[in-house]
Order: sequence, then C-alpha cells, then structure tokens
Amino acid sequence: MANRFTAAIVRALTGAKESQLEHWGRSGVVRAHDSGQGPGRYRAYSLENVVEVAIAVELVGTGIPVPKLPAVMTALRADWAAFAGGATVLVLWSACQV
Repeated sequence: MANRFTAAIVRALTGAKESQLEHWGRSGVVRAHDSGQGPGRYRAYSLENVVEVAIAVELVGTGIPVPKLPAVMTALRADWAAFAGGATVLVLWSACQV
C-alpha cells in the first residue's frame, strides 16, 4: 500500500484521537483516501489526508469550534487548489503549524 497510511499511523503522526478521525470522516472534515467498509477492511489515508488531519488537529488546538471545521477545511482546500492550479501541493511537515 504505497503512499497510504493506516489510521494508527495517522494518529501517531498528528496526535489525532481515533474518535476525531471517525467523526471527521463522517462529517467531511477529512475523509480517508480509501474508506474501508465491512469486516476486515480499514481506512487508508493519503499524504494529503495526513496533512489535512494535522491542520485540523492544530485548528482545534487553537480554539476553532469543531462544528466550524468542515467549512474551514473546505475553504483551505479551495485556497490550496487555487494556489497550486489544481495540482497537488506538497506541504513540508514543519509548515503544518497553523
């Protein structure tokens, strides 16, 4: 599974809690690249997803209310797409501080 991260690895890298990943997946804040459904399946996250989770964790840590996260993340994604001309933006891990 090249360039894919399990939920456990995403949690370890970002400090997100399992319940946050599950809630954010349901609410559209951050969706796993491959959403496992059914027995024996698991969610797989892309590098972009990992960066999004790190940013969401930082936003919550700075006091952004959880109900506002979907709108904030949608706006950030639009800005990234405009900045990159639709191409994937590679963000250095150290630049994830919001």
